Amino acid sequence: MAHPGLYLVAVWFRAKPQHAEPFARAMAENAKASVEKEPGCHLFEVRPDGDGLALYEVYESRAAFDD
Repeated sequence: MAHPGLYLVAVWFRAKPQHAEPFARAMAENAKASVEKEPGCHLFEVRPDGDGLALYEVYESRAAFDD
């Protein structure tokens, strides 16, 4: 069961083929930095999904996400 204060963001991206790999690397670096440096960011995953990328972010609150 999810904590009632958690804020989840789910995004799906599709990059042009020539940009897909650099984009995926940049998003993975951004995800790692978010978890390490953003207070309130509990999870940020980047996963391949079909011909795109799915991003899942979990923050302790909307305010943490907004910051």
